[in-house]
Amino acid sequence: MRERRAIAGAGAALMAFAVAGCSGGASEDTGDVAIDDAQGLGVTARCVVADAAGGLVLYPGAFTAIGRTRLVSVVLDGEENLKVIEESVLDYRGPDDLQGVVDEYPPASTSFISALADWETRRPATGLVVRPRDGKQAVLVAVRLEDPGQPGHVRGVTIKARTPAGPRTWAWEQLVLAVPDGEACTPDVVAETTEWTG
Repeated sequence: MRERRAIAGAGAALMAFAVAGCSGGASEDTGDVAIDDAQGLGVTARCVVADAAGGLVLYPGAFTAIGRTRLVSVVLDGEENLKVIEESVLDYRGPDDLQGVVDEYPPASTSFISALADWETRRPATGLVVRPRDGKQAVLVAVRLEDPGQPGHVRGVTIKARTPAGPRTWAWEQLVLAVPDGEACTPDVVAETTEWTG
């Protein structure tokens, strides 16, 4: 089971991330909390308060190209009330098992992204060609609540690609509940929305 922890810089967007083997916590600044599956199935989701425009940025994971790789599509898995507003790839210098959410779009220069990758060097993901010499690539998917007054959720992100050896897919589970700005990740909100994690 992966445990969660959260960090924040002064005046920065909160980033909640998962690293295998790290102990978890929650930030009182944004109401960011972990949602643990009540049935004991080991499912853990993250509840995050979106920014004033209903936006946030998902960082599901990173990949390294195998041969010449053309990214064909980046899609949300099991999303509800969320739409993709930007899908990007950028050079990544962080650990392999990191996963996170930035609760504003675009992220502040002091968010976790600035420590792991340069937001300004991002490239649109779909259609991008990457090669092994490009090194590890972070996937960032900016989303916005379609109905800004209602919560939304996502189960993960999948990238489909074409390589010389044939089709390739990278899929990351990232259970995220986004609640509108001004609301909080209270136990009642969490209880009302956890059925999608099963």
